[in-house]
Amino acid sequence: MSNDLVWELTDAFNYLMVIPNALALFALTGMVKTSLSEVEKKKK
Repeated sequence: MSNDLVWELTDAFNYLMVIPNALALFALTGMVKTSLSEVEKKKK
């Protein structure tokens, strides 16, 4: 394999790792909001 192909594949796989991370961030947003509101209630 040429070096250019190796770097292109590496970049492609790094870009693909964004997909599950972004999905997890969106999925956990509700839980973070809930936890944050519970912490704020305990402070009062």
